[in-house]
Amino acid sequence: MVDQDDFVTDLAAQDVSLSYDADVDRYYLGVTVRGDVQLEDHERFSLRLSSSDDNVDVAASGATVAGEIRGDDYGIQLATVSTQLFEDSGRFTFEVLRLGPTDQSMDVALQVGAPDSGTGAVASADDFANLDELGLSLVDGVLTGRLSFDEGQGTARFTLETAGDFRDEGNERFTVMASVEQVNDQPVTPTALEVSSIDCLIYDESSDMLAASNDPVLDPVIDPLLAHPPV
Repeated sequence: MVDQDDFVTDLAAQDVSLSYDADVDRYYLGVTVRGDVQLEDHERFSLRLSSSDDNVDVAASGATVAGEIRGDDYGIQLATVSTQLFEDSGRFTFEVLRLGPTDQSMDVALQVGAPDSGTGAVASADDFANLDELGLSLVDGVLTGRLSFDEGQGTARFTLETAGDFRDEGNERFTVMASVEQVNDQPVTPTALEVSSIDCLIYDESSDMLAASNDPVLDPVIDPLLAHPPV
């Protein structure tokens, strides 16, 4: 439901007096909606007519009309359970939550790139194993893709799987960013504040440093030839 903040006109305890002229058979009442950038759903309201004059009769069928203020601000929120995982078994699962109305289709732009702050190595495309599955491609050094929502769909998930290797390369950082790209096939240009992002870290496995091999030592308990050498 709406509240007072949704309207420019103060609606609290307002009585409107209508005086019909002889040559006028209808009047129009209007309330002005206060626009904002708050992420909210569509809001319902009703307008009721009543009369304190015994000589004026308001028909029951037309005493109340219903209306709706259509929300036109859209956004998303990016969430994940873990932001730090080991490279040999890392599965970074992200959930995208829609904010605002969900009754139209929506396309969300995804990017995987370098964090804005921090020090250390930055993950590259070959650190992930399922980029083709997600439709992420390398554009100007940034992994770029798209996530689509159907009408009525409020959440969506995607997973970045790390590619384990034997290189001793240290921990690597990356950032996942998401923003609304289209609503009902109409382009949307988000501001910097409307981009949701999460910084993540891939831990390099301590076992990735290959050690020099030694000649195996045979155990006479296991090798019967050494336990009982032939005569």
